[in-house]
Amino acid sequence: MDKKKLILVGNTVDEDWPFRRGVEKATGSPWDVKVCVINQYNGIKKYTRFLTYFLGPMALFFQRKRYSHIISWEQFLGLITVFFLRLFHVKNPPQITIMALIYKPKKGLIGRVFEWFVRYTVTSDYVHKIVVYSQSEVDYYADYFGVSKDKFATELLGVADRPDLYSDAQPEEPYYVAAGRSNRDYAFLREAWPKDEAPLMIICDVEKSEDTANIKYLKNCHGDEYLRLLAGARAALVPLQSEKFSSGQLVFLQSAMLGKPVITTPNDTVPDYIDQGRTGLIIPKTPEALAQALDTLRDPETYQQMCRNARRAFEDRFSLFELGRRVGTHALRGAGK
Repeated sequence: MDKKKLILVGNTVDEDWPFRRGVEKATGSPWDVKVCVINQYNGIKKYTRFLTYFLGPMALFFQRKRYSHIISWEQFLGLITVFFLRLFHVKNPPQITIMALIYKPKKGLIGRVFEWFVRYTVTSDYVHKIVVYSQSEVDYYADYFGVSKDKFATELLGVADRPDLYSDAQPEEPYYVAAGRSNRDYAFLREAWPKDEAPLMIICDVEKSEDTANIKYLKNCHGDEYLRLLAGARAALVPLQSEKFSSGQLVFLQSAMLGKPVITTPNDTVPDYIDQGRTGLIIPKTPEALAQALDTLRDPETYQQMCRNARRAFEDRFSLFELGRRVGTHALRGAGK
């Protein structure tokens, strides 16, 4: 029996998922999709979803002989699958490509266990290829984990287009959106946001701060609700904590899809996604720089041009189909050790 090829995802996707079509275009063969839903944040599912991180890969471990190749869209589903393969010294395993590795060291005992786990999996020969979203990450992770750079491939992230969210209608009052949880410095925004500026909506389910006069925290805003809020915003803000770790790309791309400029702080990966002065503004982390960036966007001609540039960049560089096509090519190439 011929073995199948599989894409492992952590959220539901359409049958006509562009990433899958891109992978199939590059490889010339069909790919199954296995969904292990880990993006549920309401009620008890907010906690039980963590079990899925292990139960999904465990089920896949027992089904491994069905597959010749696996692409894991979500890093930890792929890493945990590799963990089981290495732990039990599996022979003739499927060739596994893991996407979007993001590793940030943690403190204490949990941090040491976490580092051991990531190192145990990343350095394994069961990992065929790791896709990251900037060249700086290839250099950093290869050095940090002591593995060959050939183990990594760098690609620009892509997201599915959502034309149903486009709208020319403007909200009654302007507002800004800051979103995401990884490597964010919302304390900077809270301190630097001008008192007389339009409201800022900070969308983060782990944020502990309370509302102020013109900053509102949305701790249960996900999926289409979040995207519709972003679609109505004047711009997106992405304040980053560390300049080393890959962060913010999804918000960058979602903003570009919706034709919204981005104000962000420096990071090694930011220049791959934000064209300074054309699709967004990369600023030092100071109140003065933030105020100047907001003032720049108040100019109607500058603002409209940046909106057009952002949408054009999405169409030219950040489609999900193109990402699938490129990742599919990496998945079939010879393994890096």
